[in-house]
Amino acid sequence: MASKIKVAATIIVIVVAAVVGGALYLTQTAPQPEKVITIVYGSDPGTLDTLQSHSATWTSLFNSVQESLLKIDSEGNIIPSKSLATSYEVSPDGLTYTFKLRKGVKFHDGTPFNASAVVWSFMQRYINKDVPFPEGAGFANRFDPIKSVEAVDDYTVKFNLKYPYGPLLANLASYRIGIFSPSTYIRAGGPNADVPLIGTGPFKFVEWKLNERVVLERNEDYWGEKPGATKVVINIVPEATTRISMLLAGDADIVLAPPPVEVPKLRENPNFVVADVPSTRGVMVIMNNQWGPFKDARVRQAVNYAIDKEALVKNVLQGLADTTDSWVTPNVFGYTSLGKWPYDPAKAKQLLAEAGYPHGFKATFATPSGRYLFDLQVSQAIQAYLRDVGIDVELLVQDWPTFVKHLTAPINETKMQMALTGYGIVVMDADGVLTSYFGGPWVPQGNSLVYYGNEEVKAMIKQAREEPDPKVRLQLYDKIMRILWEEQPQALLYFQKNVVVYSKNIKGIVPSNIADTYDITQLDRVGG
Repeated sequence: MASKIKVAATIIVIVVAAVVGGALYLTQTAPQPEKVITIVYGSDPGTLDTLQSHSATWTSLFNSVQESLLKIDSEGNIIPSKSLATSYEVSPDGLTYTFKLRKGVKFHDGTPFNASAVVWSFMQRYINKDVPFPEGAGFANRFDPIKSVEAVDDYTVKFNLKYPYGPLLANLASYRIGIFSPSTYIRAGGPNADVPLIGTGPFKFVEWKLNERVVLERNEDYWGEKPGATKVVINIVPEATTRISMLLAGDADIVLAPPPVEVPKLRENPNFVVADVPSTRGVMVIMNNQWGPFKDARVRQAVNYAIDKEALVKNVLQGLADTTDSWVTPNVFGYTSLGKWPYDPAKAKQLLAEAGYPHGFKATFATPSGRYLFDLQVSQAIQAYLRDVGIDVELLVQDWPTFVKHLTAPINETKMQMALTGYGIVVMDADGVLTSYFGGPWVPQGNSLVYYGNEEVKAMIKQAREEPDPKVRLQLYDKIMRILWEEQPQALLYFQKNVVVYSKNIKGIVPSNIADTYDITQLDRVGG
């Protein structure tokens, strides 16, 4: 009897051990379920090259793949723990910036991040005037103060400047200024090569299908805190109502820039979160200053008087924007309050008559659909306002890549007469906007979309960026902005708010107050 009990006990022990051991085995080896998060957005990136991109939203999303040298918080302070550069020093004369770089970081292609990669990224791409990309010269202007970038050792890099340049650190922290993998470009033929998106960030690039989707996956070897999401699928869905339908049906987790008319209902839905912040994303009507009627500043002023901007914000955008009295927002260095352009169609007609167009004229008006908040609906409203004062515009509704191509043709080839587009202030200093749009070369060599040519303004913009005294810079910016406000090379409508709606179990999608940009580096799904 005792032997039977021993045998039974032995069997029980073996079974329990097997069960426990099996459980331990399963616990140790069972793969974790994928966390795939789906984002929907209205327009295609048009390119994977952040230097070439005209989309702040896409470039900010790609910054999760291709990191910048510095990270800053919402107040503009550098965050060393999240930066590729862990510390920096500035020489007493302000002409040399020395950065210590983070060790043990690798690009997604397996090559090391080091001083050589930083030097190559700036000397061969960002300040290389021979890089023939639409914003290549725009970047060159932004970094024109840099005389050279040199590697002191493997993990120390030095920026030598031609003159003191206050916005340098803010530029180095811009989501647009990622560090490239030199070996990827060198293997593909040089700094102008068409290569996949490769960086050091928490996500890796997987796939881009034009006008369909972009796919990213988590970088399991990331040097910092990894996101919870294992994969991010960004679907391109131009139709605003379709994007919301996908969210409601559970086919999307996040909608970037949702249609304003849907926002009030989404705020009341307990299954979703709506987040919006004031931003530096300006939306404007641009006019070809070298074409027909728009050569005359009075006609450009008439366009401003003809559009009821307050009504656009209230009735079309449902309050998700702020009308403006300056070229930059009040939190940007160089802001000057210039007074808002009132809605005055009678004044618009008077100016048109004085300029020789008493019966108005016809023009084309290009617009994207899905790039900015309710951009097509805003363009349709503007079309009606302009018609009321005699300007008959034909709307050209274009997808984003076609639209960008339309806007960036050289002056002797362009067919652009009018368009609705935007600009993002990515550095909290007026130099960025003024140099890029009014102080630099015209597209495609630069980023001046309206072919504006006031040499006095260009000279003052250059003087302001090279001036070390902040008080003198402010005086120059005040004068520059007043001239531009009078000449109106482009009609600034409003600064839109940065809006995102997402399922309540999504965490880590952060709308920024810098243009229409988003941080997805800590994207995760929690709960069900």
